Formats: sequence, structure tokens, C-alpha cells
Amino acid sequence: MKPGIIGQAFAYAITITCLALFAAVVVVPLAMRGASLTVLSGSMRPLLQPGDLAVVRGVTPDVVCDQTKIGNIVTFMPNPNDPALITHRLTGKTIGAFPDGTSCRLITQGDANSAADDPISPIQVRGVYMFKVPKLGWVRQWAAQHVGIVVAAGVAATAVYLLWGQWTRRKAAKLVLDDAEPMYDEVESTYDETEPMYDAAEPSYDDAVESTYDAAEPMNYAPPPVPHAAEPTYYAPPPAPYGAPVPAANVPRRALAEE
Repeated sequence: MKPGIIGQAFAYAITITCLALFAAVVVVPLAMRGASLTVLSGSMRPLLQPGDLAVVRGVTPDVVCDQTKIGNIVTFMPNPNDPALITHRLTGKTIGAFPDGTSCRLITQGDANSAADDPISPIQVRGVYMFKVPKLGWVRQWAAQHVGIVVAAGVAATAVYLLWGQWTRRKAAKLVLDDAEPMYDEVESTYDETEPMYDAAEPSYDDAVESTYDAAEPMNYAPPPVPHAAEPTYYAPPPAPYGAPVPAANVPRRALAEE
């Protein structure tokens, strides 16, 4: 596997993890009108350990008596005016009319505790437990106490991420170019090998055309003219003495025809 692919996979994994944690700690509680709380004690061991981050959904006092069931884990204020929160399991419920206008009282107890808590009113309940993120509470608590360090670390991490991404892209591009160069050389060598074939074929083409032209050239010339046959010349024999008979065989036919 190439380094560029490993770097991209690592970056994607970190990004997806951060987005998932952000959604679990921030987006989900806001969507459910709840909160994410850091567990400080071991009263709910083994389910919740100190340092875990517990995410709860919000509830209103008018629905607590109807929507909460025995066995649910609820987050409540131990005293109506105390901002501290406790997250314990609901172990009992008392139904009736109470002076604060509610219709029930809730009995809670920590899983690791041997005694139950004092009854609480629905007005004291703030949420119902949904899920946890192990040990993320300590991280958030430390970050809240060292904001400057967290900001500096975030800037450095962003710079490293950007530089790493730029370096991996350049390295990947260089690897692509390096892989492509031998292919270009191979094509060039193939072209060089085919070039002699063209040179070898060129003389054969010219020779074939020239030889054909030479062979056909005598056909373009007419044969030398045949001398025209001269008409036979008739020579008359010397005239015979006057009065002597002339033999018929010695008289030309033309002369006979004229007579």
C-alpha cells in the first residue's frame, strides 16, 4: 500500500472519530434538550466509572411520573435549590397528591450504594440517562481548566493536518509521474524499433516502382518503321533494230496495255 493512501486513511479515521464524538457529546444532548455530564464518583459502578461522560435527555416535571419507569437511571438535584446533580437508578415510585402539585415521589439508589436516597419530587428531576462515553469526562474537565493549551494544540493539529495532506498529495503525484515515465520510454523505444521497418520498406517500394516503370517503358515506344517497299522498276531492253520483231516476253505488261 502506498504512503499516500495510508495517510489519507489515517486522516479520514481521525476526522470521522472527532465528528462522532462531537455528535455524541454536543449534538445529541442539544437535540434531546439534555446534557453531557462528567461522572465524579463510583456510586453507579460498574455501569458508570469516574471520568465517564454520561449523556442524558431532558424531561419536564409534568411528564416524569408518567414516562419514568422502575429501573431507569435519572439525573436529579438532591435539593431543589442545589445545582449539584446526582445520577442514580430509580428503584421505587409513590403515587399520590403532594403539596408541590406533583403526583408522585421517586425513590433512587446508586448501584454501588447499600442504602436508598431520600425521596425526590419530579421538580428535582433533570434528565434520563441515555448512554456514556468512557473517560471522556476527564478529558473535557481538563480541557475546561486549560483552554489556552487546548486552543494551541488545535491550531498545531490543524497545521499538521494541512501540511500532511499537502505532502501526501505531492508524493502521490510524484509517484504517478515516476510510474508514467517508464511507459513513455517504452513507447519511444517501440517507435524506434518500428522506424527501421519503415526505412527498410521504403527502398523496396521505390525499387518496385522503378523496375516496373523500366519494364513498362519499352512498351511506350513504337517499333522502328519498316522501309516502304519500292515499286518494281521496269527497264526496257535496248531498242531492236528498226523493223525487227520484238519478243512478247521482253515487253512489259504496261507497254502491252498501252498498245
